[in-house]
Amino acid sequence: MIDARISDRLLVAFALLLGLACGAPDRETDHLAPHDFRFPQNALVVHALGGIKGMNYSNSLEALESTLARDGRFLEVDLSFTADGDLVCFHTKHEKHLGLDTPVTEIGTSDFLSHRYAARFTLIDLETLLRKLVDHPDTYLVTDCKHDFNLCMEKTLSVAESVDPALIGRIIPQFYKPEQWLDVAHMEADRGSFATVIFTLYRTKIDDDAVVDLVENRRIPVVTMSRKRFNPDLVANLAVIGVDSLVHTVNQPPAMIAYVNQGVRGLYSDLFVQWNEVVAAPATINGPPKGRSQDAAAGPPPG
Repeated sequence: MIDARISDRLLVAFALLLGLACGAPDRETDHLAPHDFRFPQNALVVHALGGIKGMNYSNSLEALESTLARDGRFLEVDLSFTADGDLVCFHTKHEKHLGLDTPVTEIGTSDFLSHRYAARFTLIDLETLLRKLVDHPDTYLVTDCKHDFNLCMEKTLSVAESVDPALIGRIIPQFYKPEQWLDVAHMEADRGSFATVIFTLYRTKIDDDAVVDLVENRRIPVVTMSRKRFNPDLVANLAVIGVDSLVHTVNQPPAMIAYVNQGVRGLYSDLFVQWNEVVAAPATINGPPKGRSQDAAAGPPPG
């Protein structure tokens, strides 16, 4: 049996070689193009467009409007395809909240939009979301594609271009597998630069050293990790090479403070107002503790 770390390194090596073998010289395929945008310190990425009246994951119009009304700047959305090939704001496997037993991929767009999430909240498609964002030029959209990454992002870009081409510069794609950095590079070469790009770790099993190797070689600016995947040493090693770390999904103030104190740039959360209250108390957020030992750097309590 091949050692897991060797296997991870081989996977990353394959992803690196893929760029060299497949990329055209004029498309910057040996690494991502530079991005000027950077998440601010203590950034909040509002998960699934935000919680609304005690309900998370709705990706609904009401959640969106509530977040925008509170000046939320970074909105994460779950994107799923309908049977008509349209992208809607919906997290797969949540069909029960619509009163449906059928996967969203087998439901027509108009049928999908006629339902309500938890019998209360208005469902929307990607076009509706993007049209709302046109009126809020300081907002950014973090995508979470629930189906084929390439198809989802190409559709996202096509819809954005039809609404307002400038929106592409406010989209922040999350990619999930080491080799997908090349797909992102091609998208940027063909359609224009994204605000920034995130490598999210929740669908990959490569180890921390392989993550650092990949993002350093491919100049990937941001890594997102789950609470379970969080490792303060990984965060520190990424910071050394200029890569920011985000953690998802954190809803408890003590955990928020603990993560920020261990060097993460920002958090995904359902609770926008609650996080603002945490940020409003600067004495509790001091950046990475100085001189902490590795034993003291154990992860914070679950959020």
